[in-house]
Amino acid sequence: MPYFLRLMQSKIRFLVICPIIILLCVTSFTIGMAIFTDIHRFSKLNTDGGGYSIIDQLDQPGKMSVFDFFEQEGALSQLKHMYALCKEQLGASYFVMTDQFLYTDRTDLPLKFSYGFGDVPDEEVDPSTLKSMQMNAAAIRGSSMDVAEGRLFDDTEFVYQEGQPVPVIAGQEYREYLQINDTFEVNYLGKVFPLKVIGFWEEGASAARGESFVLDRYIVMPALEFPDDPAGEEDYSFQMKVYLGHTNAFVYSSESVLRVENTLDQICREVGIQPYVLLAVYPVQIFHLGYATSNILLFVVFPSAILLLAAVLLCFLRWRKTKSLLANVEFHHRGELLRFIAAIYLETLVWIGAAGIISAVFLSTVLYFLHINLFVLLGTLLFLWLILPLPTGYKLYRLYSKGKRKLDLTK
Repeated sequence: MPYFLRLMQSKIRFLVICPIIILLCVTSFTIGMAIFTDIHRFSKLNTDGGGYSIIDQLDQPGKMSVFDFFEQEGALSQLKHMYALCKEQLGASYFVMTDQFLYTDRTDLPLKFSYGFGDVPDEEVDPSTLKSMQMNAAAIRGSSMDVAEGRLFDDTEFVYQEGQPVPVIAGQEYREYLQINDTFEVNYLGKVFPLKVIGFWEEGASAARGESFVLDRYIVMPALEFPDDPAGEEDYSFQMKVYLGHTNAFVYSSESVLRVENTLDQICREVGIQPYVLLAVYPVQIFHLGYATSNILLFVVFPSAILLLAAVLLCFLRWRKTKSLLANVEFHHRGELLRFIAAIYLETLVWIGAAGIISAVFLSTVLYFLHINLFVLLGTLLFLWLILPLPTGYKLYRLYSKGKRKLDLTK
């Protein structure tokens, strides 16, 4: 029987086992890469300006409830510590932009300033609520906003002073209803205190959360900090709500989502608080290594390891099926044999790697949205069936034609 005919018969037997291995490899690698790509693709889409959203894991399946967390000893200290570390380690990229409305007794303000106006029918809007945002200094500096009249907050005004009015900057459309130095009382998260107008934003000023957060009808408060312990249960509940809002914040960073998540994991670990996660990062914990490390292990390292193991196994199977045929080949020295074995291994690795990349590209673009992942995998498998036998035969032919091997093709 001619050599190449026997070689192809060997390939056919090899390809009986090969599809199972390739299917496992391509499936795990493709799904892992598609998910990993989605993490990066969707991580900054939750804000028009491209920020990462930090969210807690309270009330999630298998996680602590908000009520249990409120009753946990030392919870408020943990939140305050976490907020301080986020400001320190994330710096100017850490934006607090809480969209929390205020209750007011004023009846002279039009409905357009009320929370929900424009989103629900007018009869369903509560006229006692005012649209408001609470922002830290980094968020104000990083937003497209400046005052048309008055001034910005100074650093001391982010610290709450009991009995003192809280300074606020009102949107441009408030100018016909309010004046600088006007004061009026509001209820913010259950606590009543006076506000004092210190300025008005320029028309069209918008928060970094996106163009949809134009502040013309908003009142902006400083993201208040409370260095002192709460005076009682009501004050404790109030501070807890405030700091939960401060820690469910945004990070506007050029670093990758998993680098930012890794910093957040380290902060949570130092504080000893239930981990927070960036929106779009999968809340998966492996051996309490943190969400960033767990995502890398689950969606990059593990699929890559399967890819490598499949390549090694395919190389071994191919070697077993072809080594008897290599008895008719004269190797001039041992190095040639080693190079030949390395070529078989690299060839297999390249084809499977190419299959994984092709599938990942398809899954993360058009086919992902069409939900036809199965066709991608079957197409990749068919492609490998057709292509895998060809390179080795071509290499053997080239070796023979160049006289570097003496092949007996008559048997």
